[in-house]
Amino acid sequence: MSEIIILEKFKAQDFELFYGLVNDERVMALITERTMTLEDARRDFAARIENSNQHPSFGFYKVFEKDKKQFIGAGKLTIDNRDLKEAELGYMLLPQFWGNGYGNEITEVLLQKARKESTLKKITAVIHSANIASRKILVRNGFKVNELQKKDFSEFYDLHVEDSNWIK
Repeated sequence: MSEIIILEKFKAQDFELFYGLVNDERVMALITERTMTLEDARRDFAARIENSNQHPSFGFYKVFEKDKKQFIGAGKLTIDNRDLKEAELGYMLLPQFWGNGYGNEITEVLLQKARKESTLKKITAVIHSANIASRKILVRNGFKVNELQKKDFSEFYDLHVEDSNWIK
């Protein structure tokens, strides 16, 4: 539970909220370094909705500021398969909400959700190497830098947290 944000799973009718994030150059600069086309965004969003429907505790979430009920971004705690041993955590915020503690709050809420899943053993996060703020948030929440990967002229950190570090 959070005092400042609310998370709700994205639904098919929420595409415009998602597209507002992935079509913003400032948001995507430290994620993929480019915005998504409308077609790519529709495909990606459909895959995220499908993943969200795999399990009630995992998925792709709209994030709202609790007091104003204003959409501020998205968070994810997703699984690749049904064995529930590994999940990926991530988030993206609209620029006007950067630097206000929302990234940390989203991370903490998603880790709280993860702690309720007894079979989960590892959580990963992949961030752009230039995204220093997100790296600090993840490290503060128990993530360790696994390795620096190169992809399409960019560098990304693969971070992870194992159950002994995050189950409290």
